[in-house]
Amino acid sequence: MPQVPTRHWSLLSYISVDNDLSILGKEDVNEMCQVGATTDSHIAVQLDTRGNSGVQRIEISKKDFTGKAYRQVLENLDETASGQSKVLRSFLNWGINRCHAKNRILVLGGHGSGFKTLERDVLREELGTGLRIADLALTLAQEGLDKPDHKLGILGFDACLMNLLEIAHKLVPFANYMIASQAREPGNGWPYNVVLQALGEKLTPANLSDKIVKGYADYYLNLGKSNITLSVIDLQKVTDVMHALDELGASLIHEDPSVIQSIKKQTPAYTYEDHVDIVSFCSLVQQNLRLAPQTRKTARELSSAASLAVTSNHTEGREVQGSHGLSFWFPTKPSVYDHVSRNRYKALVDPFTQWLEYLDFFHKE
Repeated sequence: MPQVPTRHWSLLSYISVDNDLSILGKEDVNEMCQVGATTDSHIAVQLDTRGNSGVQRIEISKKDFTGKAYRQVLENLDETASGQSKVLRSFLNWGINRCHAKNRILVLGGHGSGFKTLERDVLREELGTGLRIADLALTLAQEGLDKPDHKLGILGFDACLMNLLEIAHKLVPFANYMIASQAREPGNGWPYNVVLQALGEKLTPANLSDKIVKGYADYYLNLGKSNITLSVIDLQKVTDVMHALDELGASLIHEDPSVIQSIKKQTPAYTYEDHVDIVSFCSLVQQNLRLAPQTRKTARELSSAASLAVTSNHTEGREVQGSHGLSFWFPTKPSVYDHVSRNRYKALVDPFTQWLEYLDFFHKE
């Protein structure tokens, strides 16, 4: 495989839109061509759209003398299910080996649902394929991205509802920062012209992440769109948040579940009622004088840990008020917390177990 020179950044964009997002996925590539690559950035894309036209591997060129950048189709692959681990792994192997860079950002684009029992978590397609977060983690490990010198600078989700603490925990070994939305994204998703402009500035992963979130916010503000969220999570601080969540779980076991149920109902949630903003929930726990001082203290510590892990956050709109940049999973309906979901959740949060034990307690009362 031909190699291109080492640059400061490479964007590996995996667009799995063999579904109702197909047109929008094509528009993502058009946005990339508005800016193009630079001498400091590589842009590699895999695009799977609706129908049986196959899958394209694309490189975005630098601008030519006329000021235009182009999509260069390097490979036409047979039709496949992009929501499969082996297909993503093949793209990663191709993109990493072709586009040498000091820093890499992998963006997974398509449908997302966070953590659900009966659905795939991300990259869902019409035929039912898609990835669980455990599958994604295994795929990244198989490509060696858990090695310190191969870790991604940024792992981004251009998909709905992927900003969950538990998802971030599972992905800690593979990236320094995660960018995702607590809520549903607008159909247009990320503005890739803005992303590519920032990519050419030789920024650090922290600064690039921040610029992507601010560019996303400005883009939708200019369009007059509301009810949007996007934030950056420092994955190196996620373990502290998981510890704090476990401590809160250990404290809540001694509290009246009906009080906690009432607090949960007041807390901002998203499309699924079990996705709950951490800081808002903890704030309500701290304010409730019916709870023990130790419980309120652990809530304060969890809120502090979550706030430190969120390095950049944008929230706009009445429906997403109280979104502080990181959610967690708190199902209160028995239909959501069933045997299957419990076992999946246990695998997701291992080795942390005390919040899981609290959920068992809550659902037995």
